[in-house]
Amino acid sequence: MFLNSLNPTEKDNFMKLAVAVIKADGVVEESEKQILSAYANEMQIPVCNLDEQCDADSIHQGICYDFDTSNKTNYLFRIAGIGVCRWKLCC
Repeated sequence: MFLNSLNPTEKDNFMKLAVAVIKADGVVEESEKQILSAYANEMQIPVCNLDEQCDADSIHQGICYDFDTSNKTNYLFRIAGIGVCRWKLCC
């Protein structure tokens, strides 16, 4: 799968951005926790701490400078998928 092929820095940046998107509305649904868990399992990393503060600047920096260009499209589609799932839950 795509996420498992990321390097450790890319995995960390992906998870931070996923958490930021999920927490954007101030509500974390159980289904969103399951999405994060599935992503963590795919990347073979521990599930992230949802109480941790996400620094948007460091996430942006990580995506722009630390992420392999060939992976950016897949990366951003996965994150967009979280937003779409969240929108469907709200509407």
